[in-house]
Amino acid sequence: MGISKRLRRQLTVYLSLGLGGALLWGVIRWVGWGRVVQQFLALSPVGFGLFFLNAFLMFFLWALTWWILLRSYGINRSWGEVLGAFAGGYTVTYITPSANFGGEPVRIYLITQRFTTQVAEATSSVIVERFLNMLSALALV
Repeated sequence: MGISKRLRRQLTVYLSLGLGGALLWGVIRWVGWGRVVQQFLALSPVGFGLFFLNAFLMFFLWALTWWILLRSYGINRSWGEVLGAFAGGYTVTYITPSANFGGEPVRIYLITQRFTTQVAEATSSVIVERFLNMLSALALV
């Protein structure tokens, strides 16, 4: 009597979310809730706005990079489809504790769900996009 794949997947997701939440709670508790609130309050409205503008631009520029890569591999999807698949993968990557290569399978699935003949191209575009992002981060460092 084994556990079904679906139940195993759900347990993995819940365990991952629980572990990530517990780690975040532990770090915030260790640092102190007062310090966290103090840092939020110390951020000026301009600083807060610039932070979100930076995050917004980074997200959209990464999605644009992937859209260009997909097109170069012959995968012509609308900007909305690419943005939706990118957002799904981005969300999974940052919800799960594994920060690298967490949401990429989600992106590949979402962008190829109706086009099974282009899975290899989509996969290679994701790998190239991740390496380009890593190389740009190293160049900045």
